[in-house]
Amino acid sequence: YIYSSHGAGINFGTFGVYAGIDKERLDFGLEKIYAILDEVSKGNIDKQSFDDAKSFFDGVFQMGLETSSDVASFLGNQFLYKKEVETFEEVHQHLLEVTYEDVLALTSMLKRENLYLYYLK
Repeated sequence: YIYSSHGAGINFGTFGVYAGIDKERLDFGLEKIYAILDEVSKGNIDKQSFDDAKSFFDGVFQMGLETSSDVASFLGNQFLYKKEVETFEEVHQHLLEVTYEDVLALTSMLKRENLYLYYLK
């Protein structure tokens, strides 16, 4: 398996790629992950992939607020980080306003010289 995730903080954020690869294929896996990140860092993302990812994230966002503890975390984190609370609809509107061009403007942050590598064998 290979998947990615992100985390947002006040002054920083993280982007991680995780892979369950056996030791013998670690170099192969790293080579493939870096190849994809190199392409993304050059802005080589097609519009359909962006649209699909945005739609997926939209669904995850909405489904992630199904329980009262999810809603409490959503509201509490906003208050802790920003000292203000936006409604679900306001935050959702921000998500919908993200454009393909907005994402392309950030892709250079994934250049190899900006990355840190940690792994366990």
